[in-house]
Amino acid sequence: MGFLFEKSLMSFCTHSIKIIKVIGLILSFLAAFLVAENTHEPEEIKAKVVYVKIPQLEDLENTPVYIGQIIGVTYDLLLFDAEFLEAKIKDGLDKTQIELLNKMPKWKKVEQELFRATYYYKIKGIRASVPSLEVSAFSNKDKYIDHSIAPKIALQVTDLSKNPRYANVMAKDLQVVQYKTKDYDDKNNILVMELAFKEANWEDFNIKEAIKQGFDNASLNQIKAKEGSVFYYCVLPKTLQSLSFDYFSLSNRQFKTLSFSAIPTQDTTGIQSDLIPKNNFLVFSNVALLALCVFFLALFFIFGRKLIFLGLGILCLGFVLYNLLFTQKSALLLAHKSASCPRKIPPF
Repeated sequence: MGFLFEKSLMSFCTHSIKIIKVIGLILSFLAAFLVAENTHEPEEIKAKVVYVKIPQLEDLENTPVYIGQIIGVTYDLLLFDAEFLEAKIKDGLDKTQIELLNKMPKWKKVEQELFRATYYYKIKGIRASVPSLEVSAFSNKDKYIDHSIAPKIALQVTDLSKNPRYANVMAKDLQVVQYKTKDYDDKNNILVMELAFKEANWEDFNIKEAIKQGFDNASLNQIKAKEGSVFYYCVLPKTLQSLSFDYFSLSNRQFKTLSFSAIPTQDTTGIQSDLIPKNNFLVFSNVALLALCVFFLALFFIFGRKLIFLGLGILCLGFVLYNLLFTQKSALLLAHKSASCPRKIPPF
């Protein structure tokens, strides 16, 4: 009897295990089916609220650019009931090839939903390319963040330094307005010139023959100006009788040559003329002292040649001579100081 009961129990357990396995298998197939159905259900499509594009994309891709040149890339941004969040360079920036000059340009409103910004880049290498730009905006209606990406721009870069006479400057126009050469020391001369420019990278100007060179501080304040004039100086060996260099014209895309003499001029004070102090008070005081000198000399003869009047007249004359000699000495010292410090470029 016990044996039969034990056999029945074992049979029941075995049968139950098989049923559980079958049920588990059925549930697994059902779960897989439901997941597959959910996977094929289309995701909710959200409306685009931000678009960014480059209007001159084709021109930028097809127009040659040059190492050292500054280019502007203008972006148009469309926002549809959305708030602008940020614009950022995507995939990094190779600073050895291209440099972004304005880190956070302002997006200016052009029309109701149109905004515009210009990014300025300086070309530094032959493999330069404008990186892609990603713009983010927040939808006011559906409360989500949307993105739009302007593509990367491959540039056609040319290296102008293969021309040995190239002075590292390109411009729509560049002219030497005036120049002057003076003695600097026993072996060198100093050349100062005024350069008028239009859309130029004048700050890169470099004359290979120069021992030292640069721009005055006032010129460096015009670094962002599109048009103007700057003062440049360079110290050259006395053996150099003339100077000639090439700049690249962006107007007709060819080199242009500028040449002039590097022989010092003969006058010794012309370039420093305005360093002589022009003090109106000093002029009037000298005139007044001379008048007093004449007045006391007149009193000397009128009142029986009293020595006190003669002494006062001589004293006034002495003050006049002292003022004149002190002024001349100060002017010469100031001129010498300016000549020995070329960062303070003497005027013409």
